[in-house]
Amino acid sequence: MNSSSNPVLERRRAGVLLHVSSLNAGLGRGGRAFVDWLASAGFTVWQILPLGPTGVNGSPYWVRSDSAGNVLLIDPEEPAPVYSSEFQAFLEGSRPWLDDYAAFEVLSGLNRGAPWWTWSPEFRDRQSLAMERLRREQTAALRAIKEQQFTFAWQWRRLRDYAHSRGVYLFGDVPFYVAPDSAEAWAHRAQFELDATGRPTAVAGVPPDYFSALGQLWGNPLYAWDTMRRDGFQFWRSRIQHQLERVDLLRIDHFRALAAHWAVPAGAPDARSGSWQPSYGREMLQSRDHAGCGGAAPRLRTCGHARLSVRLRWQGRQPAPAAYV
Repeated sequence: MNSSSNPVLERRRAGVLLHVSSLNAGLGRGGRAFVDWLASAGFTVWQILPLGPTGVNGSPYWVRSDSAGNVLLIDPEEPAPVYSSEFQAFLEGSRPWLDDYAAFEVLSGLNRGAPWWTWSPEFRDRQSLAMERLRREQTAALRAIKEQQFTFAWQWRRLRDYAHSRGVYLFGDVPFYVAPDSAEAWAHRAQFELDATGRPTAVAGVPPDYFSALGQLWGNPLYAWDTMRRDGFQFWRSRIQHQLERVDLLRIDHFRALAAHWAVPAGAPDARSGSWQPSYGREMLQSRDHAGCGGAAPRLRTCGHARLSVRLRWQGRQPAPAAYV
C-alpha cells in the first residue's frame, strides 16, 4: 500500500487541535457543531488528545485504559441502542479488552478508588475463582460499564462518519506509557517492570534539561521490552491497532522512547538518578504484521484507512541527555 492510499496525506491541509473535552456533548451535538465550524472555516483536520478515561488529575495522558473511552464525553441526549444486536456485536468484538476494563472499574469502586496493587491478593493477582465470583456477584455493575463503553463507541463512530461527510479527518493521539493504576497494567503485568505485588520497580520520566534541573518524574511503569520482544510486541500491536480503528492519523506521544527511555528507580524523589535504557522500538516497527497490517518499512505503517507514520533517526548507541520529545 503506497502513501497515496491515505487521502489525508495527498495534499497540504490545515487543521485545529481541540480536545473533545473542550466541548459540551463532545461526542454528539457539540462535536458535530465543531465539525461544521471547521468545514466552514476551510479546515480539514481535527486533532484531538487521547480519548481514554482519565484518573483523578484529569490528564488525557494518564488514562485508566487505552482501549476504553472517556464516558464524560458522551452526549446524554443521544443514547445508544443497548438492547440490540449491535450491542451484542460490540461485546463480542471488544472482548480482548472490555471484560478486563469493566472488572477493573468495578473492583476499583469496591475498593474506594485504591490502586489495584493494594487490593486483596485474590483480586490483585486476578485469581480465577475470585474473578468468577466477581462476574457472578457484580453482573449489573459490569454490564453498566459495558453499556457506557458501547455508547462511547457508538457516538464516536457517528461523529467520525459525520466528520468525513463534511470533509474533515480525525487526527488521534496515544500516550507512550499507561498509568500505573490502569486496566492494562493490572491485566498485563508481564508487559511491565513490576514487582510481585504489582508496584513498579522503575518509572518513566525525562532527564534534567534547561527547563528543569530535576528533570521530570512521570511515574508511569516501564515496559518489559525483553518480554515484549519474545511475544512479538503483541501488547503494542494491539493498542496501536485499536487506536487506528478510531482515527485517520495517529500521533504517538513521547515517541523518542521508541529508541531509548529514561528509567528512574522507583521511590526516587526526582528524575536525576535515572539513566537511558534501550527500547526495542525499531524491532517493533519492523516486526511482521505490526498493528495488524502487512509488513512494511520501519519508516511507515499503513493500515486500512488510517496511517501511523514514524520517522526516527537511529544514530549512535545512546541519545544526548536532553534529546527527548
